[in-house]
Amino acid sequence: QYSTSAAQLQRELDAQQGTLQAAAQAKQAARQALQTTTAAQHHLLSQHGSTRLADLRTRWQSALQAVTHAEQCQALATTRREQTQQHDQLAAALQVETTTLAQHDSALETLRLRYAAQRDVVTDKRRLLEQERLIQSLQAHRQALQPGHACPLCGALEHPAVASYQALDVSATATALHAAEAALEQLKEQGDAAKTARATTQARLLALQEQLQQLHSARAHSAAQWQALQAAAPTGDWQQPEQLAATLAHAQALQQTVQQALQQAEDGEHAIQTASATCDQATRAQQHAIHQHELL
Repeated sequence: QYSTSAAQLQRELDAQQGTLQAAAQAKQAARQALQTTTAAQHHLLSQHGSTRLADLRTRWQSALQAVTHAEQCQALATTRREQTQQHDQLAAALQVETTTLAQHDSALETLRLRYAAQRDVVTDKRRLLEQERLIQSLQAHRQALQPGHACPLCGALEHPAVASYQALDVSATATALHAAEAALEQLKEQGDAAKTARATTQARLLALQEQLQQLHSARAHSAAQWQALQAAAPTGDWQQPEQLAATLAHAQALQQTVQQALQQAEDGEHAIQTASATCDQATRAQQHAIHQHELL
């Protein structure tokens, strides 16, 4: 029986020794894995100029901000170019309307002069018609005049205008007056139409001036925004879209590179934690095996 007990104890000692060796090997493997994982993490961080994961996260945040900044600059530059184009278009339209308004003023002045002259013609025609009608109304008195006899109205002994008075054509004078009045009315209508056209042009001119004033304020605001963005981080000339696009592309590429590195570093950090936990577990398993071996 003693022999059986000794053999049993030996078997237990051998088994426990195997457990101790396995625990030691597991601990060594876990420690080596932890060292390898930690070294790889340090190498990855050093490639991106960092010594800690927190530093790489800060770089990633900065890269994101750089992309946002470049996008803002590109959008604002587009706005400024559009505002400049709109300003040029409005200025050209304003010049056209200014020229058109001057033409309306010149045409109106010409029409006013023509109207005044035609009004004088109508006045003269009316006066002439009135005189001819008055002369015509004295036809009976003219027929009673005799050469060498005094005129009952003026006392003249000779009457040289009688023949010319008899040749007067009142209807022709009335027709001429009507034609002059029609021409005067036509000039008035042309003047009214010209005034309407001028008022329309003036309204467009005022609207363009107001748009230009509003655009001037908007351009000043955009210029101030641009100056502030460039003071924070220069990106290029707002009139050079290709340069701004290249700046944005560079910022996006850098952000993607740092983001990939950050993902790898976070995976590496998780691997370190896992390896550290495995190493601690192996250490505790070895300590337990040693304790069990000492109990034998």
